Amino acid sequence: MQNFTLGKKGYSLLLFALVLLIGSASSYGQCPTPAGTSASQEFCFLATVGDIQRDGTDTAVYQTADNANDTQAIPSSELLSDNTTYYVGGQSGTCTRVPVTVDITAEDYPNNTLFPGENSFTISPCTSTFTAEELATYFEAITDYEIKVYEDEFGMTEATGQLTPNESYFVGQVSTDGDASPTPAENNCPSLRVAVGYDPQSTPPPTAETPQTFCDGATVEDLVAQGTSTNTTAIRWYRTENSFQPLPNSTLLIDGATYYATQVINDRNSPFPPCESETRTA
Repeated sequence: MQNFTLGKKGYSLLLFALVLLIGSASSYGQCPTPAGTSASQEFCFLATVGDIQRDGTDTAVYQTADNANDTQAIPSSELLSDNTTYYVGGQSGTCTRVPVTVDITAEDYPNNTLFPGENSFTISPCTSTFTAEELATYFEAITDYEIKVYEDEFGMTEATGQLTPNESYFVGQVSTDGDASPTPAENNCPSLRVAVGYDPQSTPPPTAETPQTFCDGATVEDLVAQGTSTNTTAIRWYRTENSFQPLPNSTLLIDGATYYATQVINDRNSPFPPCESETRTA
């Protein structure tokens, strides 16, 4: 039997071969494969690119299969689009990209009682203290869902308390089971959101001259004030600036007394009830 030994050159060749073998194995393990990355995947509305399921390590998602020219990965936080094909590859661009077609499931817009059938509208209640909780009461959720008001169309920050004038809000319905899974396996995907602009109507008090002079025996009905809105439908008079109950027209006026007037504004085209001015004219 003859024994063989490696010389210095032989050791170098062996080391080079091992490096090639290890590098190839590592590269192969990083790349996604058709066997480990489903070509068709289903998600709920608001799922993101980062939710795409794939094998491999240090992978990225691209718009096309073009490794040479499409080198910028899609941000993982970007919302997935319905009926769209994405391409999963390696960060280095050396992997053959695997196509993945995405289907998005969303519950329908919640119904509203303000403008039935409309999915984008502006509300103009005559109060500057309208709240997100009040807005939610004008929407109807389907069974096992609840209404949520959000600050953004696609964000998850809920709006609470008083709404900000001239801002927009987004109303959707979400499952009550609390499952935040991005897949529609449990049939509990969130809905599309109704866009609601908030533009409260100004409710100033009426104008009135002071003092006003009358004959003895005059009543509240004789007091004079002018509405400031084309939708002013009534003037109300009160004993004090803070009293709750308006005075009957038959109330006798007291010499030297001060009375306080409000106006009732009733826009017939608004789904909201009439409003009374929050401040009063003395």
